[in-house]
Amino acid sequence: MGRACAVMTASPTDDNASPEHRIQVLTNELSHTRGELMEAREQQAATAEILRVISRSPMDLQRAFAEIAASAARLCDANDATIIQVNGDFLRLVAHHGPLASLPLGGNTFQLTRGLVTGRAVVDRRTVQVADLPAETDEFPEGSDMARRLGFHTNLAVPLMRAGEAIGVINIRRTEVRPFTDRQISLLNIFADQAVIAIENTRLFEKVQARTCELQQALEYQTASSDVLKVISRSDAELGPVLDTLVETAARICRADCGLIFRLQDDLCHTIASFGIPAEYKDFQLCNPITRGRGTLVGRTVLEGRPVHIEDAAVDPEYTRIEAVQLGRQRTMLGVPLVRDDALIGAITLARSRVESFTQQQIDLVTTFADQAVIAIENARLFEEVRARTWELARSLEELKALGEVGQAVNSTLKLEKVLAMIVAHACEISDSGGGAIYVFDHARSAFVLEASRNMSEELISMVRGHPIHLGETLVGQCGARREAVQIADLAKVPPHPLFEMHLKAGVRALLAVPLLHQDEVVGALIVRRKRVGAFTPQIVNLLQSFASQSAIAIQNARLFQEIEDKSRQLEIASQHKSQFVANMSHELRTPLAAMLGYAELLSDGMFGELPEKSIRIVERVQANGKHLLGLINTVLDISKIESGQFKLSLSEYSIDSMVQTVRMATESLASAKKLFFKTNVVKGLPYGWGDEPRLTQVLLNLVGNAIKFTEAGEVCISGGAKDDSFVISVSDTGPGIPYEERERIFDKFHQVDSTSTRAKGGTGLGLAIAKEIIEMHGGRIWVESIVGRGSTFRLELPVRARASGATA
Repeated sequence: MGRACAVMTASPTDDNASPEHRIQVLTNELSHTRGELMEAREQQAATAEILRVISRSPMDLQRAFAEIAASAARLCDANDATIIQVNGDFLRLVAHHGPLASLPLGGNTFQLTRGLVTGRAVVDRRTVQVADLPAETDEFPEGSDMARRLGFHTNLAVPLMRAGEAIGVINIRRTEVRPFTDRQISLLNIFADQAVIAIENTRLFEKVQARTCELQQALEYQTASSDVLKVISRSDAELGPVLDTLVETAARICRADCGLIFRLQDDLCHTIASFGIPAEYKDFQLCNPITRGRGTLVGRTVLEGRPVHIEDAAVDPEYTRIEAVQLGRQRTMLGVPLVRDDALIGAITLARSRVESFTQQQIDLVTTFADQAVIAIENARLFEEVRARTWELARSLEELKALGEVGQAVNSTLKLEKVLAMIVAHACEISDSGGGAIYVFDHARSAFVLEASRNMSEELISMVRGHPIHLGETLVGQCGARREAVQIADLAKVPPHPLFEMHLKAGVRALLAVPLLHQDEVVGALIVRRKRVGAFTPQIVNLLQSFASQSAIAIQNARLFQEIEDKSRQLEIASQHKSQFVANMSHELRTPLAAMLGYAELLSDGMFGELPEKSIRIVERVQANGKHLLGLINTVLDISKIESGQFKLSLSEYSIDSMVQTVRMATESLASAKKLFFKTNVVKGLPYGWGDEPRLTQVLLNLVGNAIKFTEAGEVCISGGAKDDSFVISVSDTGPGIPYEERERIFDKFHQVDSTSTRAKGGTGLGLAIAKEIIEMHGGRIWVESIVGRGSTFRLELPVRARASGATA
């Protein structure tokens, strides 16, 4: 035996060993190595298989535990293997492989204690091996007792460690006393790590799956909420489809069988949207609004103003609406109030035909849907208000536009037919009428005459004109007599009249007549017609009264214009007669006056002998007054020519300096007689002008003559110059001045400054008017600058080259 052992332990390189011995030793070593390799390969395969199970079935923890237990028992040469998890103060068996019984008392849970090998491994967080457990009664009292009962001796337990804490234990046992080797202990630690991986994978997978479920649910809720908001945003006016979509979405997301939305009106809850409700119960709901109270879900919800959850309506002692349970098949119910600005406006309710409570998350979600329902209702309300207001504004704008067009027509044209036709057209359009007409009241015949119509056949117009309407007769006459709007809602229900019968025959059923009044005097009537029965609204009546007022203005304007045309024609004829008379009279006066002045001059020259001194003074006075009278006649004749358009300019070259000197020579004696200082100031080298020199001299003579006439002391000055292709001439005096308010009026015909001193100077008041006309005919202008008490300055601005129209060269 010893030899054999020596041979077995001899080195294959021993020089004394025989070749056969060397081969035997190498064969044994190769066999041993092959066995270790096969064992390692088997362990690796088992470990890989366990990892595959874990990776492929992360939720099937039991399968992973079973695979680990089987591999541990097989590869560690144990009779059985168990995997145990820690559950507070207890250990729970989760996997077992082998013929031994798992627990002596049955069940799978037992107390965590250090008296058990598995308990010791968990508490101490280390690997524990006992070679003969039945013999360790003092160290492992509970464990040794269990070993004797179950019939095993060697026990090896390895804790399952995660983050420094023992979450379980893997345990292998043998029925004989044969401790496990270090290699087997290491292998069991590997299996323990795999068990922890399986547990951790399952925990993480469950956590991820739960989180994913939460996220999916949240996404579903968010998507549903978003979809509802889209429907709300796209359907402002269509409230019904929005609420139907909303309650359907709420029921689907919250796993409810049906849902309803109620609107609180007049303290009653009316159904306005539903989903999943049986037809019979839906009809019942529509016909039976719900009051506040605890007997119904919606009544309780609006009563309390908060979410209400009824676990089972069939057994709820306060619930009395048995139709919901019987017809609606509703058991578990949820109601959430609809609140707008702290005011209850309704409720949304969900129900299940089974008894299953709604979760808090679902209650919160329904609260969100309730807010969205409020948004939808509010949007629809605001949209309706905006649409109604927009319609009112559009109609008002249309009415104002029509009134503006009519007013413009009234102000821009005096063609009565055109204005009245426009008025009746707008009146029919605004009042939604099929046709209309305007009658003008003829005071001479005391009857209404048709002046304008719309959508009236020639036959009907002819028949209407064939029946004169007097005050008090028919609708038109009644509105005129009463001076207020009169209407007939149904023409078929009034006493018969030929005009009514004609309208009925034409399909007319309703009539409205509005009087046209001017200072409470009837000037006509506006009438509109409809082919449907029904009264005209007060708004339409008021609007047509505005059209009636404009019609009255148009008619009155036409009458006034006709009167003005007649008066103007008469005045024009009278003016022509006057001008002709003035021309004739001027001619008739000038002829004898010229003869008188001629004879006076002959007498003065002694043609008929020497006259006594006294007679000479009389003849001189006759000559002076005759010349003055001739000047007046010439002035009146000029005005007559101006008015008749016969006043013409004769253009030629002239010199300002020469013209001023001529005027000075003609008026200097007058200034000297009043001891006035008379001076001229004309710029040297002025160009020649082109104009009517005699007429311009006439203007200058008039201005200088007036200056001398009205100035009692001081001076009179004539100035002349040029500026920008124009002559600038002024005549200044130190007389009494002209009031500011008279500066424009003194250029009017026959106007003089109203004062005693002015009146005493005499004159026709035509000189400045003629002067203004002559200057303006040259293309210039004349004006006065004056300060009362400090004199006046008349200024002329005259183009060097006259731009006169109608002048002769």
